[in-house]
Amino acid sequence: MIAAYLWNRKYFLRAYLLFFSSLLLMWYESSTRISMSIFVAEYNQILSDCVTTKIKCEVYETTMVVIKGIVPIALSLTVCYSINSYVVNVFIFYWRQALSEYYLSSWPLVRDIEGASQRIQEDTKAWAKLCQATITDLIQNLMMGIQILPKLIELASSVPEIFIFGKVKYAALYPPTLLFLAQFIVIVLTSVKLPYLHYENQKIEAALRKELVLAEDNNNSIDNNLIRSITSDLQRNYYVTFRWNFPFAFGNLACREAMIFIGSIFLWPSFFSGTMTISDYYSLDLYMIQLLNVLQVIQRRWREFTEIMAIYRRLNDFENKIIANKNSNVDNTEKIVLLDVNLE
Repeated sequence: MIAAYLWNRKYFLRAYLLFFSSLLLMWYESSTRISMSIFVAEYNQILSDCVTTKIKCEVYETTMVVIKGIVPIALSLTVCYSINSYVVNVFIFYWRQALSEYYLSSWPLVRDIEGASQRIQEDTKAWAKLCQATITDLIQNLMMGIQILPKLIELASSVPEIFIFGKVKYAALYPPTLLFLAQFIVIVLTSVKLPYLHYENQKIEAALRKELVLAEDNNNSIDNNLIRSITSDLQRNYYVTFRWNFPFAFGNLACREAMIFIGSIFLWPSFFSGTMTISDYYSLDLYMIQLLNVLQVIQRRWREFTEIMAIYRRLNDFENKIIANKNSNVDNTEKIVLLDVNLE
């Protein structure tokens, strides 16, 4: 699946060019989002000083501070995100095209395999679509985490103690890390069977599709008992999937809602004792939430991960059958060749 694209001479240059271009854009986007967080913290400090009459504030001056601070950052974020979306879409499109070419070039070896057409058409599409969402999110959050950690450690000195744990070194790192571990355990325990269930559902779907396609070509070829048996198996499997999806969805949503409020509670002892400024409080709160969001990428994308694992297993089995048929000297002279599509 990966070698057919990244190690393919035809796609090698464009694949790596698009990949590293996307990395640079995501790094810049992460840096810009952190700049936005810093500005929001400073702006909240200005508002706090206005309320406490430490400084004289005018509506016009305050508005201009917002415009001069936020507009350039928001504009650069929008442009960067739009360009990166295009680059990622092109990268994924070529990945699917490379997979399709690899499978179709071996069509005589696989056309007798059950579900071969589904592997080539639907699974390559689903693989590309899911990888587009999950891999991009993973890399972007990893970059965000790399840039947040130094700033969080730098501000940790303004938090002499945190709720429950008291006085500990690098106290600001404890809440997001512990919340992440708790949520991760909940998600894993509630979704342990989902990859297997998705895999089995697709196998039964492929068998049902095959029987229906054969029935289209020959009205006398349909086996009612077989169709009923396959449909019954499919319904039973989906019911089991739904039962496992419920605790997963409940646990995932409950953890995400809880983290919005729980993180800031740990900062209250230092804040109410007067050892933290408003700016430090908002900065730490934002950084803790962002770090927790970075760690939570696994939870947010867990459903997609389970589907990717199921698709990977199907495509891997499919490729193993291609290799096995090649080793058994099956005739592969009638290859299907796709027309080259260039999006550049």
